[in-house]
Amino acid sequence: MTRRTIGLSLLLAVTPLHAVSLVNQEAFNVIQHRNEELTSQVASLNTRVEELETRIATLEAPPEKAAEAVTPAPSTESTDDASPHIEVINASSNPALMPQVLGQLEQLGANVMNVQRQATTTEKKTWILYREGFGAEAVSLGEKLEGIQIVVRRSMKEGVDIQVVVGNE
Repeated sequence: MTRRTIGLSLLLAVTPLHAVSLVNQEAFNVIQHRNEELTSQVASLNTRVEELETRIATLEAPPEKAAEAVTPAPSTESTDDASPHIEVINASSNPALMPQVLGQLEQLGANVMNVQRQATTTEKKTWILYREGFGAEAVSLGEKLEGIQIVVRRSMKEGVDIQVVVGNE
């Protein structure tokens, strides 16, 4: 082989490797760019998850914290009975919880006016909903019942001052 033939053979042998190297570099750059985009999206999603967890924690605060956050308005309703009218709704899939809550309410001397089963949905947590003017009574009831309840003011149907929605926990 002559010197010129060897040089030409080397040139042909090197050219495909150089082309492959450029393709690999371009692919690497594309992958690196996509990795940076995904890392940014994951960071954004993590921030959003933290925001949502904070909001959920606020909604699921134990009754003691809910009592601090709720400033009950002075009672504007005059009731003939000394205790508020309580409605209990079973929104639990656990059949043992409802009798347990009713037993606790009975021991407390609560004025339970109505008991019913929520047919369509179940709740994870137990909620104590109250009509304006019954916040202090609702918080007090939540402190006396076992477990953690979420205490929230809501408009109520006529004749109900406090509604206990029994959840699975």
